Amino acid sequence: MINILHIQKKKGILLIGCHGLDEVGKRLAAAFEGKKQAPRHTFISLDLMWSTLTPRRQELLQMMAGREPMSIRNLGKLIERNVKTTHGDIQVLLPADLLEKVGDKVIFPYNGFHVDYRIERSSLNYQN
Repeated sequence: MINILHIQKKKGILLIGCHGLDEVGKRLAAAFEGKKQAPRHTFISLDLMWSTLTPRRQELLQMMAGREPMSIRNLGKLIERNVKTTHGDIQVLLPADLLEKVGDKVIFPYNGFHVDYRIERSSLNYQN
C-alpha cells in the first residue's frame, strides 16, 4: 500500500551542491536558530557528486520529479531503459538519499532539482 502522506508531502525544488564542512555547519547552526532552510543535498566533493549524478541519473530524477511512487519496471518504461540499468541507477540514488523507498516503489519527493557548484582557484602551488 502506498503511503499517501508521502505523496502529499512533496517538497519544492531540491538544491544539490558541493560544499565544505564550514558551509554545512553554518546552515546547520542557522537551522537550529529557527531560520528556515531550503531542501538541500550536499556532496563532500565534486567527484562524488558527478559520479552519483551522471547525466542518465539526472534524467531519471527529472522524470520522477513531482510524480507518485513508481515501480522500477514502470520507471524503466517511462525513461525507455531496461529494468537492469534502471535498477542499477536506483541502487546508487537510494543510499545517496536522493530517492526514498515507499513499499516496493521509489519516489523522488521533490518537484524538481537545481545543481549548484562553484569552482575556485586551487590553493595548491604549481610550478611552470
